[in-house]
Amino acid sequence: MSFLNWIFRRTPDDTDPAPPAPKAIEGPPVSPPDDTIPDTQDMLQGPDDYGEIMLDELYCLIDYCDAKGHETRRRITLLKIKNGPNAPILSAICHERKALRHFRFDRIECFIDDDGVVTPADEFARDTLLVDIGAFNHRAIEDQPANNAKAASSDRTDDHFAVARSLRNLLRAPLSILVAAAKVDGQFHAEEHDVICCYAEEEAEELLKNGEVNNVRIEDLDALNRIIPKMRPRRGSAEQHLTNVLIMSDERFDRFKRALSRVIMADGIIHPDEQGHIDLLADLDDMRRQLR
Repeated sequence: MSFLNWIFRRTPDDTDPAPPAPKAIEGPPVSPPDDTIPDTQDMLQGPDDYGEIMLDELYCLIDYCDAKGHETRRRITLLKIKNGPNAPILSAICHERKALRHFRFDRIECFIDDDGVVTPADEFARDTLLVDIGAFNHRAIEDQPANNAKAASSDRTDDHFAVARSLRNLLRAPLSILVAAAKVDGQFHAEEHDVICCYAEEEAEELLKNGEVNNVRIEDLDALNRIIPKMRPRRGSAEQHLTNVLIMSDERFDRFKRALSRVIMADGIIHPDEQGHIDLLADLDDMRRQLR
């Protein structure tokens, strides 16, 4: 079995059942979408490529109010944010609809993570997604002089978002493959989390040494470590993530392979699907040679 097939078997398809919805720690109960009510966000004009930010594929819930005032709670896997005609647009897999959906960010009431923690949408965007929604949609800034002045006076904050997102982008592919490998048995063990967090921190240090990122703050690493358990890599993106891993530099690829081996062994139990992982690592080497 090739490594690509091995990973494909461990990543969910967009139509696969989503994990159970967490119970919100606070806030009123909100119903899932009713199939008898038109899904009005599909009527939104799709934004162009300007301002697009790819997101880590995080699983969470949102409370959403559509254009007709219908409030729903949806299980989603995040994909990206783009500038929209009236507000930033969040593209995500909606597990209630089992399809891609686009949500106006200003209509998202809150995000709920897998621990049931409820976070206002703007705060979640800033602290978890590392996206400054106020600066993201330029039209909104022009319409609000106070926000525009605030954005103009916060270059340091903007730089922080840029650097932190750069780190996320560089680590997204290897972290996605490591998380997929860790969840082979349907669980994400603390030992596996620790191994992946150590890899992320070591890799960030190497990227900083090599000048591939300008700065790495403890706060950025802490935020990254918090989202790793929430990652839900999709089958549709697994091949591209793996390709991005295979074309990394020799040093980065070797560090990834060591981390992958440690992830497989981390919980002290070799799952049947993990048997022969040495052969899988050898297959990974073969795939890398074929790309050269």
